[in-house]
Amino acid sequence: MFVEADVGGGKSKLLRRITQHFADVAMFTEEKTFPVYTTFKELVDEHGSDLRKLLTEKIPEEALEAVGQEAKYLFLIDAPKIHLLDE
Repeated sequence: MFVEADVGGGKSKLLRRITQHFADVAMFTEEKTFPVYTTFKELVDEHGSDLRKLLTEKIPEEALEAVGQEAKYLFLIDAPKIHLLDE
């Protein structure tokens, strides 16, 4: 899913709420989806745009082991509006 909005449009709040939703123990038990929130700047500057690196550097190894092989990862990347076409 791609969410695009201007500054103040609620993207960050939406992503935080989605992260909280999937971080709930009951929801994780049901969905087996582990949310990983980051900003685009953090992903690029600190993790070289590498989602595996982000996962191993941001999430404690014990947590990764606890969720096991059946878990899915939901990457929530907060980024500014991108202008792909001239408006």
